[in-house]
Amino acid sequence: MNNALRRSVMAIIAVVLLLFSGLAATATAASQNTTSPANAASSRPDKPVERHTSTTVYGWVSQNYLAAHPQYLRSQAAKVGATVAPSAVTPQSAFTCDGPVCIDVQGSGLKVNQWNTTATGNVGCSEASYIRNGATVFVSDSICPSGSGSGVYYYYTNPNTTYPNNTKLCNVWEWFVGYPCANVHR
Repeated sequence: MNNALRRSVMAIIAVVLLLFSGLAATATAASQNTTSPANAASSRPDKPVERHTSTTVYGWVSQNYLAAHPQYLRSQAAKVGATVAPSAVTPQSAFTCDGPVCIDVQGSGLKVNQWNTTATGNVGCSEASYIRNGATVFVSDSICPSGSGSGVYYYYTNPNTTYPNNTKLCNVWEWFVGYPCANVHR
């Protein structure tokens, strides 16, 4: 699967998960007859939280904003300059989730071009940890939602690093349950 298609699938999965959680919340609110102006305001798209450098882009985006802008996460991932392999080479990649936490590792052979992670929900401020062979190698800045509804925390990075064969890469987010991993191999 090519990088653009993988990111589209990630964005679609995130939107579907968020829409389902939003429908459940809407059904609960309707059954409780809570149609106050405060609840009506929560259905408006929250402004995304975004930060980026030349090799990373990270932030939080609400379920409402993603519903109105389904390509948002894909456009954010593109900001770190996904490396496209020559047409004769098929990149090896891994995408997996453990509960609300997902990992997306892209590259070819032992070289990792992209190491991305997302977490779906709203736990207040959270940090993404990048773990290699059981040891934390990086902890992101704190990412804080701009609203109280559900959303997607994301941290996309372009390490362009060659790892030893059978290196295990994992991600975890503070306050989330989930520990997805990917193995780098020839």
